[in-house]
Amino acid sequence: MLIAVVINKPAHKAKYSDPIHPYHLALQFGLERLRHFPKRGVT
Repeated sequence: MLIAVVINKPAHKAKYSDPIHPYHLALQFGLERLRHFPKRGVT
């Protein structure tokens, strides 16, 4: 399984006055996606 998260850093920085660090934002989005995946072998 591969989950990729891409953050457009210039657009992100321009949109928010105090933007979240892109690495932290990508990690948060990736973990949110993983949370919704069903676990294999769990009944």
